[in-house]
Amino acid sequence: MGKRSRNGRGGGRGGGRGSKKPRADGKAEDWRADKFADWVYENENFDAYYKAQNIMADADWAAFKKALATPLPTTFRINSSCPFADRIREHIEQDFKFDGLVVDDEPVEPISPMPWYPDNRGFTWSVERRRVRKLPILKEFQSWLVELSNSGSITRQEAVSMIPPLVLGVESHHKVLDMCAAPGSKTSQLLESLHSKEFETGKTPTGVVVANDVDLKRAYMLVHQSKRISSPALLVTCHEAQNIPFLGEDGTERDGVFDRILCDAPCSGDGTLRKNPLIWKNWSAKNGIALHPLQLQIAKRGAALLKVGGNMCYSTCTFNPLENEAVVADLLRWGKGSLELVDVSNTLPLLKRRPGINTWKVMDSKLTEFASYEDYVAQDEKEKTKDKIRATMFPPTAEEAENLHLERCMRCLPQDENTGGFFICLLKKVAPTPDEKEEATESASDEASAEEAKPRKNRRDDRRNKKGEVYVAFGADNWTNVREYYDIAPEFSASQLITRSEDAKSVTFVTESITMALLEEMKRKKLKVVYAGLKMFERNETTEGGKVYRVCQAGLPHILPFMNKRKAKVSTKDFQMMLERLGDLLDFDEFEPATRQYFQDAPIGSVVCMLDRPGQTNVEYVALL
Repeated sequence: MGKRSRNGRGGGRGGGRGSKKPRADGKAEDWRADKFADWVYENENFDAYYKAQNIMADADWAAFKKALATPLPTTFRINSSCPFADRIREHIEQDFKFDGLVVDDEPVEPISPMPWYPDNRGFTWSVERRRVRKLPILKEFQSWLVELSNSGSITRQEAVSMIPPLVLGVESHHKVLDMCAAPGSKTSQLLESLHSKEFETGKTPTGVVVANDVDLKRAYMLVHQSKRISSPALLVTCHEAQNIPFLGEDGTERDGVFDRILCDAPCSGDGTLRKNPLIWKNWSAKNGIALHPLQLQIAKRGAALLKVGGNMCYSTCTFNPLENEAVVADLLRWGKGSLELVDVSNTLPLLKRRPGINTWKVMDSKLTEFASYEDYVAQDEKEKTKDKIRATMFPPTAEEAENLHLERCMRCLPQDENTGGFFICLLKKVAPTPDEKEEATESASDEASAEEAKPRKNRRDDRRNKKGEVYVAFGADNWTNVREYYDIAPEFSASQLITRSEDAKSVTFVTESITMALLEEMKRKKLKVVYAGLKMFERNETTEGGKVYRVCQAGLPHILPFMNKRKAKVSTKDFQMMLERLGDLLDFDEFEPATRQYFQDAPIGSVVCMLDRPGQTNVEYVALL
């Protein structure tokens, strides 16, 4: 999900990373090193193009341009699966008021909740994120943000980027596909939604989030970002989004397989101008023209993989209707009644948004306007153009627009909520999509055009783990030893334990939806698996030559309810000492008598130490004897 570059799909949305070019003085051109105000936030082609598109009233243009010329505020959210939300909110209100703080001769407003974000878990602060890192007075706050982010309690994320997962409405049993997932902030949100009821019910979710990205390096970045959530429902893959294979029983392809799909398509990224000023210099209408076929292919593939009755969110971080409404309009035409736009006006009711548009201008990179596809063909015959304009880029007729309901799409403009730009729509699949065989001829030209927009493969990435991770079921003999060692109740299913080899040191726990049959089908259909689940057990060699599988902290919440041995309640004093001296070797004599006696009597191996807090969330910690 990002702007394409020569070496792949760019860094993040809209490119910018890795875009350093040598200047005349020999120094690298890096906008991050310069003051934001020193840049020129103008591009004549940008202005001419979007003034013609009618994406806002003329009276809004000045506010729009002013917003684009100012840096984004710092925004973050408390993860929905975090049990300490109240404490974090209290900490913000009491310890991070920053009364009287002045930055660039301007007084700074306190950190405040974003009114539209559910349960007051989203926050915004007018201080730009790079200033938060650099100002000495904010060092403690920056360290606090980093610590909570690394622990999976909060996520630092651009505000409008938080919207698509909220619109999808993911539940604990859903099978979810994130088609273009890297770098992973939205994937984290999807996982959090899957786990949001876990602390209330005490049950591990049964669903799965398949997080896919075409670039292997970015897929590993996605793993790093998503692992903070410690979810057994995570399954990271590396594949072209437009060619993700069907995963299900033969003959059921048209019924789909996923309950929810996020199609956050690669785009030209001009909605990120506030954080990527280099786009001003390089902006061109040709970017949207080049990406339109690929976006349409990805959206069609997502719709085909969606279950009947399921929802798909299509989103981009661009203002361009060729990448937004034009894609959605042709997707609906292709669906032949199988897809409907959902009215989301009552979702996030306090969010300021604009409706989708029903008409727009189609222009080439020289800003030559074409009244229709036939007009383009006629002009192209006279004078060949470099830009390949397609019939699917043109707006619907007035009669067709009445049935498509493109106004149900959501446009977020920077001046409305002090954010970046974003486009979001929600589609429901109400019937099977057209048979792929029937559409093969029609889509042949789509594939040829999309081929031009595909990123070049990195040969180094091709050599790295070319076949992906191969998982096998956890061995029966080893499971018997683990089950007896911890006296694990029979209700726990060993089929949810997998390893990377029969003699692997670590054991991975996955949800019910990630079956060995699914993993084997992915392997057979060449869908590269990069990562799955979370670490539940790790094998330790004892001094006597034996093997003991210790419980890992990440997997503890999912196995503890089934454990009948190797767990002990400890005092607040002992629990605090273990946390404060994490990694140290502690002598038994340092513990209080009851804890000391338990440790002395317990066989070698891991023990779960529990701090019992009546009326509050219990806290557990794995100690290794």
